[in-house]
Amino acid sequence: MTRETRRRLLPVALLAAAMAVATFPAPPAVAGGSGGLRVEASTLWLLDADDTAVRVTIDFTLTNLREDVVEGDSVTSFFFETLRVGMPPEAVEISASSGDTNLSVLPVVTEGEEGQSSLSAIVNLPARLEYRETQTLTVAFELPGSPPRSDGRVRVNPAYAAFDARAWGDPGRSSVEVRVADGYEVRTFGAEVTPVSLGGYTVFSAREIEEPASWFVFVSARNDDALDVSVAAVDDLAVRILSWPGDAEWATQVRDLAETGLPFLRDLVGLDYAPVEGVDIYQARDPSLLGFAGWYIADQDRIEMGEVVDAHVILHELTHLWFNQRLFSSRWINEGMAEVFAAHATEALGREVDADHGSPTQPVLGDPSRVALNEWLFPEVAPSEDRSTRNRELFGYNASFWVVAGIAADVGIDGLQRVIRAASEGLAAYRVPDRDPEAADEPRVEWRRFLDLLEEHAGATSIRDLFRDYVVTAEERALLDERDRARAAYEPLRSGHMAPPWAVRRLLDAWDFTEARKAIAAATDILAIADDIVATLSGTGLELPRSLVTTYESATTLADLDAAALIAGRHLEAALVLATAQKAFDTPRDPLVRLGLFGSDAAGRLDSARTAFAAEDPPTTIREAEAVLELFAGARDAGRLRAFWAGGVALFALGIVVTWVVVRWRRRRRARDSG
Repeated sequence: MTRETRRRLLPVALLAAAMAVATFPAPPAVAGGSGGLRVEASTLWLLDADDTAVRVTIDFTLTNLREDVVEGDSVTSFFFETLRVGMPPEAVEISASSGDTNLSVLPVVTEGEEGQSSLSAIVNLPARLEYRETQTLTVAFELPGSPPRSDGRVRVNPAYAAFDARAWGDPGRSSVEVRVADGYEVRTFGAEVTPVSLGGYTVFSAREIEEPASWFVFVSARNDDALDVSVAAVDDLAVRILSWPGDAEWATQVRDLAETGLPFLRDLVGLDYAPVEGVDIYQARDPSLLGFAGWYIADQDRIEMGEVVDAHVILHELTHLWFNQRLFSSRWINEGMAEVFAAHATEALGREVDADHGSPTQPVLGDPSRVALNEWLFPEVAPSEDRSTRNRELFGYNASFWVVAGIAADVGIDGLQRVIRAASEGLAAYRVPDRDPEAADEPRVEWRRFLDLLEEHAGATSIRDLFRDYVVTAEERALLDERDRARAAYEPLRSGHMAPPWAVRRLLDAWDFTEARKAIAAATDILAIADDIVATLSGTGLELPRSLVTTYESATTLADLDAAALIAGRHLEAALVLATAQKAFDTPRDPLVRLGLFGSDAAGRLDSARTAFAAEDPPTTIREAEAVLELFAGARDAGRLRAFWAGGVALFALGIVVTWVVVRWRRRRRARDSG
């Protein structure tokens, strides 16, 4: 006689291992298969237009594979009566059916660690599921949207929906299909799925999922046409606030910050809003899903930020109206400037300063996530999807904030304003004080021109180490050293009698230090000649020839400097001859020299030489000055000759007078004797 025992198996729990993904930790997924039950599951996640919830349908096919156990004359058979299905905690309207029969469902909430709870549904099967028998049933539920800024991950409103699509079933026997109605722009994260347009839906599907317990797709669907639109009153700038329907709190706070913050930032930055004519501020979850607080899309003048309102984040994004690729080409400059100006504005406007945004911390040079800021580019992989990328981004944001904050401590906000204006106007860094600066040959402002502008326009004196430690790569440090040598050679040109020539300054501005050193050497030689001219002309009342100054200061090439050198040489020669003539003229003269110069018009010839020098006529200057020197050179001999002839004439005249006197005396005597 055989005895049969029938044992009811406990409900099979279809629960998943938790999986954390960067900034959006996923809720428990659902997998299956235990205790001899084979579970095949096909899951549909459906988002229709104008729905207020995501609808989920799971079609299960259950097969009892638990064999009977025979022990002697006893046979033990196993069967299933219930199925326990793990659910997202937001699930409501849970139901189950098999064919036309509704099945009873018992929701069960289980308290977990750290106050977290999980939800599951115990479904009564339509009948006992015996060994080798198969049953089909459908479990359905809805995921309504949680309010903005709540802990729930699901969002469903006319403009935006977000949810985790999960899988149920055994490995290789699980499939998922996600359908999102047309009109939504869909972004997915997690498992790779390819979108297909089908019957008014964007459809994502996965078949034969090998690891359903950890499989997930986070779906973010936006419909910007359904956003509420309000307008901020900001001078003549058109500012639109586009928020989720019903989230008046977000719209009000953002509008208030735009109306107070933008005019303040305009004055703080020192530039008007142009070329920006308007800006749209969108409530969008995309930035936070990728690991960012928000972003500014420069070519669209569009800001996107998440649902959490943070004054510093909003002001940071607003500063990007100025700090973007139109002004600075280096990412770290724009982000660092945005952080510094946003922090200043947040405090000045009396807004709460978040601990994460108030001030940077000194970056650790040995940090494994360290990146030279010149290599800190926008990541190809989202920080939310890769931990190393996220750490690198955190380092870059903090380091850029640290560097620009250090710069601001050196030059002040007013110094940064001067740099911003120079950058916006495309001005060269190396300028002549009290003169309008030239336009830069390359107006694009990356780290090199930024450094030059800071030192030349803002007077920065202690920022080089910031660039060496945090900004440049190992290869670029050698370029900094080359720059130091070129600037040391350039420094004496600043204090000369003529302003540094454009030929030198434009090469320094272009960081062409090889050619710059050649130009500096040529300019140094010319400046030495100019110094000689000035020294030679000391006391004459004459100045450096204007043509020399103009040719030197406006020289744009080495050939122009060669031309200036020729001019300088000719004028130095003329100055030397003129100065010698002047000295000769001014030297006290003895009687013979005065006698020799008598009637020579040396003063007139010297005046002609001075006039010629002032008229920048070296040949005439030399000719007239040499004529003066010739007069002085022969003046003594001429004086002697004149003195000799004057003595002879005097003796001759004296002889005539004596003869006349003697004759007169004799005549008078004869006349007296005869009378």
